[in-house]
Amino acid sequence: IMPHYKIKFQNTSVFEMHYHEMFTRLLYATDVTFSGNNPIPSGIYRYRNAMMKYSSDRRKRVNGNIKIHYGKHYIGKRFAFEGALAYRQQPWGILSMKFSLNEIRMPEQYQNATIFLIGPKLELSFTKNLFWSTFVQFNSQAQNFNINSRLQWRFRPMSDIYLVYTCLLYTSPSPRDGLLSRMPSSA
Repeated sequence: IMPHYKIKFQNTSVFEMHYHEMFTRLLYATDVTFSGNNPIPSGIYRYRNAMMKYSSDRRKRVNGNIKIHYGKHYIGKRFAFEGALAYRQQPWGILSMKFSLNEIRMPEQYQNATIFLIGPKLELSFTKNLFWSTFVQFNSQAQNFNINSRLQWRFRPMSDIYLVYTCLLYTSPSPRDGLLSRMPSSA
């Protein structure tokens, strides 16, 4: 069940409200990073979630959107706040920032979690055929920075050459246990 309501304004901004009923069938107990040493038991989990979103006029030089979620998350509750803000300067480029905050509240025997992502992005057009974009993201759950930079040369229509640089940097000495890899403990 996913009823929703959408209002489109004359200036192209949009307001939306959604209600979702979903389910997850866990075949095996799952040890997610925020559950501590207690895995979430296998079974069927039903969720009821509500979402509200507002997107401003994308034709404007400065535009953005905000989204709020609230509802169940396995055996707990989840509140999420997401958004984006962009500044466009034609014809040379766009500077934008995306962010996401998730508050997950679990029963007493499990751990609560606060997870956030933040990601600035820069897109530049040097000419009609030469473009550069760089995206940086910090992920508090994985404790890492991800950098992705791409130079694109369009030497004729539908013929592009890309030069891409990607880097993953950890903000702690090793990845958190159970998330990216299981790290053996030293004796």
